Amino acid sequence: MKKNYIFLALGILGALGNFFGNISQKNSIIISGLFLIGMCAIASFELARKNSKKNILSVLGVGSILFILEALGAQTGIIYGDFIYHEYIPLQLFGTPLAMLGIWGFLVYEWYQLFFRQKINNALLVIILTAIGIVSFDLVIDPGAAHLGLWYWVEKGPWFGIPISNFIGWFIMSSIGGSLLLYLYKKNIFIINHTEPHAMVVSFISLGFWTSYHFLHGIPSLGILGTVISLVIIILMKKEPLK
Repeated sequence: MKKNYIFLALGILGALGNFFGNISQKNSIIISGLFLIGMCAIASFELARKNSKKNILSVLGVGSILFILEALGAQTGIIYGDFIYHEYIPLQLFGTPLAMLGIWGFLVYEWYQLFFRQKINNALLVIILTAIGIVSFDLVIDPGAAHLGLWYWVEKGPWFGIPISNFIGWFIMSSIGGSLLLYLYKKNIFIINHTEPHAMVVSFISLGFWTSYHFLHGIPSLGILGTVISLVIIILMKKEPLK
């Protein structure tokens, strides 16, 4: 559990560096893109440290499928609505940052485990809660990323400029990811270790960064929302029954 506080602190430090570093928008977008890659690298190292080869394959498999859907959405506007990733974000394929493969894979992995470990005896409910959790996470992330310029929407929406279709898309994507993890779990490919708390690397670093970003840029309502979501995750993780 203590590691998750470190991940949260890393995100906060990243936001402070972005705010006080007097960085141009172009460099800020490039650095943010590299920041996404760094998050995935830390999360991968954490999995590798636990010798979770099956789970690494699960994350890669789920992330790859969701990345293809993400790229499809970016090219066609079918899943989320019309949006465009900024060209300055490094390492893109089909107009989509390759880091999104890891981001999606780890987000689903982290949130699915969070609710699975609450001993909810209903597989469908775990998937639904996973999707709701990730959408709540995106309520904080998406406005900040659009404000920073990582991507922009062709048509603005009611949630700090973000269209409702985006959150519907995130719910669909998260539900697909949760369903894939359930399938892999039943096939004994995805393993949940109940002997120690799991690390929510991508979620906590992201929440630390964007929650702080909103406070620093005068959007306190989203900063408060990010704080509440972080506290809910911490409370749920403290309730995890460990064997």
